[in-house]
Formats: sequence, C-alpha cells, structure tokens
Amino acid sequence: MSGPAAFTPRFGIENRFDEEREEYFMSTPLNMHTARMTLNQDPELKRWVEEWLKSKERDVAANMTDEEFEKHWLYVRPERMHEGAIEGVAAYREIKSE
Repeated sequence: MSGPAAFTPRFGIENRFDEEREEYFMSTPLNMHTARMTLNQDPELKRWVEEWLKSKERDVAANMTDEEFEKHWLYVRPERMHEGAIEGVAAYREIKSE
C-alpha cells in the first residue's frame, strides 16, 4: 500500500514533542518575541488569547451595539493582538498553572 493511507504516524514521538514544547513554553521567560512566536505556532492558544483580548476590548467599548463592536474589532484586532500578546499569553499561562 502506498500514499497517505500507508502512512502510520509514530505517536510516541509526536506526543513527546508536544509535551516538551508545552513544558518549554510554560518555562520560557516571556517577552514579545516569545509571545508572538507562540501565538503563531499554537492555533488553540491564539484563539484563546484573541477571545480574551476581545472580551477586554468589549468591556472598554460597552456603549457599542454588537454589530458596531464586531466592525470595531475587525479594525483593531491586529493591533490588539500585537499589543496584547505578552499579557494574553501570561494570562493563559496563569490559568494553565492553576
């Protein structure tokens, strides 16, 4: 058999790599480069941080309707994701360590 159906992943290696990466992430000193790199490499973390930052932004923009806020978020999202990378990843680390 050949092709994708013949591929058998070596789960032990992938799982060990994921565990090592998670351990490295949780122990690495946090700076802008580390935070941005981690967000770019971990889609789950990126979604969590984006929702966390969106919630914070929603609190600030409480006077907007939902429709207005969604338009506003589309506009400010890139800046907030960049500015809030360290704070968001730190919040994620804190929650994970509990």
